[in-house]
Amino acid sequence: MGLVTGVSAGTSIITYTNSGGYNTTAKVTVYALPAPPAPIKGPKKVCAGNAITLSNPTKGGTWSSSSPSIAKISAAGVVTGVAEGTAILKYTMTNANGCKNFTSMTLTVGAPPAQPDKFTKYTTSISSGQSNVAYTVPLEAEVDYDWSYSGNGAKIKGNTNSVLINFSKTATSGTLSVTASNPCGTSAARTLDISVLKGIMISDNTFQGSVDTTSTFDLPVIQNVLSVYPNPTLGSVTFKFRINENARVKLDIYTVNGLLIARVFDGDAEAGIAKSVKFDQPLYTGIYPCVLRWNQKMITVKLVILQ
Repeated sequence: MGLVTGVSAGTSIITYTNSGGYNTTAKVTVYALPAPPAPIKGPKKVCAGNAITLSNPTKGGTWSSSSPSIAKISAAGVVTGVAEGTAILKYTMTNANGCKNFTSMTLTVGAPPAQPDKFTKYTTSISSGQSNVAYTVPLEAEVDYDWSYSGNGAKIKGNTNSVLINFSKTATSGTLSVTASNPCGTSAARTLDISVLKGIMISDNTFQGSVDTTSTFDLPVIQNVLSVYPNPTLGSVTFKFRINENARVKLDIYTVNGLLIARVFDGDAEAGIAKSVKFDQPLYTGIYPCVLRWNQKMITVKLVILQ
C-alpha cells in the first residue's frame, strides 16, 4: 500500500517496483483547493436559548457546528445556543472537484448563573436598631449580586456577595433575598427569613407568665437559686428561683444585645421559699440571657430556644 499526499495542483506519475525488478505506473491528478473563505463575521458569544446570525462575504459556502448539542447553526448562518459550553463553527467552500477549504471560529454559549449557594454568614434574629449585621453567600466569578429585603426599615450596604444591613428602630421582620446575574440572565433567589425582636415597655407592677407562689421544690441547698427547664426548648419553659431574704423580685428576659423583651415576674418573694413561674410566650430561635434582680443583687441564666 502506498499513501499519496497531494502537495500542489497538477499531475504526477507514481511508479511501483516489485522485488523482481518489475514496475508499474499510475497517473495521479492533484486538484487545487478552493480559495479560503474570508473570516467569519458576527458575535463570538450567545446565551443558551438565544440566537445570533453569522455571515461570510465569500458566497456559496456551507455552515457546520462541531457540537450541535451546544450550538446549532442553520444554512443561513443563524446560530442557536443550546447549552453552556463552546463549539467550533465552520464555513466551508467546496469546488467542482469536491475539494474543500474552510474558515472557523470558536463560539461560547453562556447561561444564567446558578442560584447563590447557602448563606455562610447570617443572623436570623436581630434587635430593632441593630447595625452592621453581616450576610454573605459564596462568591461566584463574573456575576453581579442584587440584594433586597421584604420588610421595612432595613438599609443594605454593599452590592457584592457580602453585605452589611442596618436595621432601624422601626424595622419589621421580613425576608432577605439575593440573586446573581450575568448577561444571560438572573438566577433564582436565595432567601433567608429574618425576625426583628422589639423591646417591650413593662410597667413596674406587671409580669408575663403564670406563677405558683405557694409550692416548694427540692432545689440545691444554696442561698440563691435561679434555674429554667427544659433548656434548650422548643416551646414554653418554667423558671424556678429562691432567694435568702424577703425582697421585691424582678425576672426579665433579654436579647444577647441587651434589649429587654419580656418581664416574667415582678413581685414579692419570701426568704427560703421557692417559686415557680411558667413562661409560654413564643420567642425566635436564639440564646436569651435571663436576669433575676432584688436589692441590688442578681442571678443570670441562659435560655436556649431551638427551631
